[in-house]
Amino acid sequence: MKILGYSSPDKQNDRIIDEIEDINVDVVPGNNVNSQQNSEADTNVPSDYPRGVHKNDASSYKPTADGKFICLETKEVIPYTYVNDDFCDCKDSSDEPGTAACPNSRFYCTFQWPGHDPQFVPTSRVNDGICDCCDGSDEWEGHLVPPQIRITDKSKRYSIFQAPCENRCARVIRQLDEEKHIRSIGENIKKEYLEIGKGHSNEFGPDGAFYKLSKVCFPFQTPEYQYTVCPFKMVKQQHFPRPGVTIGKKPVWKSMTKGSYILEMTDGDRKLCPNNGVRSTTIYFLCGLNDKVIKIMEDEKCRYIAKFSTPAAC
Repeated sequence: MKILGYSSPDKQNDRIIDEIEDINVDVVPGNNVNSQQNSEADTNVPSDYPRGVHKNDASSYKPTADGKFICLETKEVIPYTYVNDDFCDCKDSSDEPGTAACPNSRFYCTFQWPGHDPQFVPTSRVNDGICDCCDGSDEWEGHLVPPQIRITDKSKRYSIFQAPCENRCARVIRQLDEEKHIRSIGENIKKEYLEIGKGHSNEFGPDGAFYKLSKVCFPFQTPEYQYTVCPFKMVKQQHFPRPGVTIGKKPVWKSMTKGSYILEMTDGDRKLCPNNGVRSTTIYFLCGLNDKVIKIMEDEKCRYIAKFSTPAAC
């Protein structure tokens, strides 16, 4: 999921969380197999249970008096030293919560979001070089992505974070708090959009919330191109002095639910497109205080993605 981050109401659309990768934060160090790293954002996490176990389940991972571990579902009994030894001994996979040895097992991140459902990743993603947990606790061995597939261009990373992992939890929490504040303001502004859109439901989103956008065109400049985005009407790309190219003109809603407003502008120009296909632009409407294009990129040949900030999406 892409989340807008904000530094102030005047710059609310200048940052997207998946593009902020240059802030100086601590690298998460490795730790031993049967203890958990204390997160920067949660210093009360106990360390007397195996890595990858949610603290609410800690009692299930205590060794018996004679140093055994009882598999959670199948009740097999194995030496406690077999827990997180990178070999799957329990048929229910419960002995390897912190490694990728067992199928169908979960790794619970050391840091857990306050007030949210438990955060976990499939153990198949543990130590694969990709930082899935915001605290990097899933990459405790510090393996790096192989050089031949490692992404080095920051502009192409999107939301992928590669080991060595940074502890992003405190930063993300701040951004989520700021987003919540902006969303509250945006929902109030949205009332004006709903008033204007009365009688234009479905075609222009729920209760016609996006109708106002259909009356205006929005410019966006990149180093190479000038774009003009007219939601529900046309998206154009211009590289002066060459003629402009239409990269979408027929609106089709792909998603119309809160938090996921996606409009595809299809039926663009065909010239130079593979297999005589047509150009299209997918517009992701994101909650923001102003109507503004915040990013356009060519995701693949003749397929464009635009991110658009607007109170209509709040």
